[in-house]
Amino acid sequence: MVRWIVAMALGLGLGAGLEGAPGAQPAPGSDPAWEDRVYVATSPDGLVWFPGALLADRASVPEVIYTSRGEFWAYWVDFSQPSGPSTSRIGVARSPDGARWEKLGVATFSGLEAFVPVDPDVVELPDGRIRMYFLGSPVPPGGNTVYSAISTDGLHFVLEPGPRFRAPEIFDPSVVRLPDGRYRMYLNQNGDITSATSSDGLRFIADPGVRIPRGGVPGAIVLPDGTVRLYACTDGISAYRSADGVWFTLEKPRVVPVPPAGGIVCDPSVCAGPAGYLMVYKHRPRAASAAPTEGSCAGEDPGAPAPGMSGIRNHHGYRAVSVDGRMSVGEASPVLRSASVPDAVVRSALSEDGKAFWCSFSRLGRS
Repeated sequence: MVRWIVAMALGLGLGAGLEGAPGAQPAPGSDPAWEDRVYVATSPDGLVWFPGALLADRASVPEVIYTSRGEFWAYWVDFSQPSGPSTSRIGVARSPDGARWEKLGVATFSGLEAFVPVDPDVVELPDGRIRMYFLGSPVPPGGNTVYSAISTDGLHFVLEPGPRFRAPEIFDPSVVRLPDGRYRMYLNQNGDITSATSSDGLRFIADPGVRIPRGGVPGAIVLPDGTVRLYACTDGISAYRSADGVWFTLEKPRVVPVPPAGGIVCDPSVCAGPAGYLMVYKHRPRAASAAPTEGSCAGEDPGAPAPGMSGIRNHHGYRAVSVDGRMSVGEASPVLRSASVPDAVVRSALSEDGKAFWCSFSRLGRS
């Protein structure tokens, strides 16, 4: 079978885009995240997963936790009612068993000023309170910033003073408490998974190096034996394992594969419950165009910039793969940043008719 690799596109940095990048909220339908859906999956061992029901539509970057009260709580970036720039909200749902979910509306925050929270991640503190880590949108000068807020009921949060961590091009924090009491935050940084460590969960210091190259959005969990399992977006969702939380090896690829209909599967969050493991993740369906014509891609976007964004520095080049030169699936991470108007086609063998096809598309948001 002929396998095509098509390099393409204008990906516009900072918008609530692929893999949950924070930023200005475009008009309904113009942002790929508008089409994201959050699903639930269950597993007896964290490696063999059984897909479950739809949890939230027009939702992305989900998070799930099992609390000491015996309840599952899920959070996600809610795009269901955008009303202007940076107006996404944090949706909330609760479940007694991981199967029956009650939607509780949206989380409220006090103490926020010039930003809204996106990319939520929650941990339960020893006293039973919930701390939510999140990115502020829009991104302030000096780099992307992770903040935190505290809640006693899981719904109403109060901002904690100061930033937790700041660095260029970081998104999608996933925080775990290590067996020695320290906290480690895993992050999507320029498509790689990096990390930072804290003794108190408040002041994080960057760890040197990269945890998983081109790993995309991380979802971390500490297993009963003290090792860390990290789920990453590599051709679907794959599982990695580490004894120290720093050096990871691939444990099992594609534990949640891309469905036959295509699209993007990403943004995993996993917790352990009484009967095994539960995952929430996002699926972005393949764009509605079922049979693109020559020189076009499913889901082609005209390339209008997100509100308030312009300039080539916000364009990223992506790659797509096709078996026939017609239907292409875009990869999760850009191959070039601050690059525009790419034009490259590579094929491993000639197709039957000898034709080559190419297309370009834009993504509102960094990967």
